[in-house]
Amino acid sequence: AEANRSAIEQAVQDTAGQIVTYDKKPIIAVFSAAAGERTETAADVWGSEIPYLQSVESPGGESCPKYHGTVTLTADEVRERAAQTFPAADLTGDPADWFKASERSEAGGIITVKFGGVRVQGTALRTMLGLHSTNFTVSVQDNRLTFTTVGYGHGVGLSQWGARYLAEQGKSWR
Repeated sequence: AEANRSAIEQAVQDTAGQIVTYDKKPIIAVFSAAAGERTETAADVWGSEIPYLQSVESPGGESCPKYHGTVTLTADEVRERAAQTFPAADLTGDPADWFKASERSEAGGIITVKFGGVRVQGTALRTMLGLHSTNFTVSVQDNRLTFTTVGYGHGVGLSQWGARYLAEQGKSWR
């Protein structure tokens, strides 16, 4: 912060007294670390339609060190975690068959997926598996599941790394 102190102070002065509204009411100003190529809608992530929290292009997130991530778990580790969160999921047989019929958002995040035959929310899977985002793919090799993610965080609203990128391109807060 010290290296950027004057820019921070200028930003505070430039926005003093400003408030962002929608329909004459203050917005819910949410942000995540780094959206993928697009931000997520509030409806796709939280199930609530908020007119101003829609999916838009979001350049610059790839500069985040956690933009691309992987988590590898054994089939037994996934079963152990699922027993707590999704006890009805049938995780017998080939782990490559555990994930079916995913519904993805416009931004690429998993809204729902059949996991062991049970329809589950992508956000719940993200939490259970310890993933960086709901925008993930899964590959299976030697009884190990590798989850590859794009983006870091829930992806709704302002992407902090995207905002940094835009500032570096000379864009103002407006």
